[in-house]
Amino acid sequence: MIASFIRQIARLYRRNAARIVVLSLCTFLFTAFYAGAFAAENDVVVNKESGIVYREGLGSFKKGDYDAALRLFQESGKLDARNTAAFFAQALALDKLKRFDEAATVLDSLIVRDKTDKKARMLHALVLERAGKLPEAKKSYEKAIELMPEDYRQHYGRARTAASLEDKNAALESIRAANKLKSGDPEMMYFEAELLTSLGKDKEAAAMAEKILEIQPGHAHALIILADFNRMTESYERALELYHEASKTLATKAYAEHYIDVIEHILEEREIEREYEERLKQEKASQNNQ
Repeated sequence: MIASFIRQIARLYRRNAARIVVLSLCTFLFTAFYAGAFAAENDVVVNKESGIVYREGLGSFKKGDYDAALRLFQESGKLDARNTAAFFAQALALDKLKRFDEAATVLDSLIVRDKTDKKARMLHALVLERAGKLPEAKKSYEKAIELMPEDYRQHYGRARTAASLEDKNAALESIRAANKLKSGDPEMMYFEAELLTSLGKDKEAAAMAEKILEIQPGHAHALIILADFNRMTESYERALELYHEASKTLATKAYAEHYIDVIEHILEEREIEREYEERLKQEKASQNNQ
């Protein structure tokens, strides 16, 4: 029972830590990419003054002064409501300021204007997820998938939100779609392996962990999944080897060391039993000879 509890805690830690890293990375890549795209969009602004203020805001954004950037982007939007780049920039600045609900509201207005606005739809789902509005984020990712079915990031986003909502089958469906669209990503593969484990599909999870280790040898969480499978199937020597490898990483050290102790105790008991049985055989053979 204690071992099961430790395993549950470790899984929660691994999963949540992975989500934080993934979500931060998604946001960083998204904002970096679209910040670079603003300048080109600004060329189509009708109102010259709006464009000038917008460019000032972009300069502040690039310097990391998001409060100043937001004020300038808002002024630019007031000067010319057709300047959709200014409204999208507002949403990015609000996201940087962790004002996710406000960012979502701005993006809602852009989506109402143009339901095919891919950038607005992508950021909309992400800020809702960051705001902790998971049911709404999941629906937004589903809308994004309708618009961009070949974009693995939208499937991955739906997988994350569905998993957080305990809709594990939907999460598995989405992460498999993401991994099919972008093969060989160790973290997305690990996400799938964790889901398989939580659904009791340990053999499939172990097979996925093997693939992860082929791509990224030493992936600590994949080592744990594979070690757990070998322990549960009583391949203790192999499990022990994998746990020792996983214990070299801080995030999995305590969990791995716990099961190293468990397995060593099992192997010691087996050795005692083997010696006892061997002694009994010798005693019986001695009695028969007399």
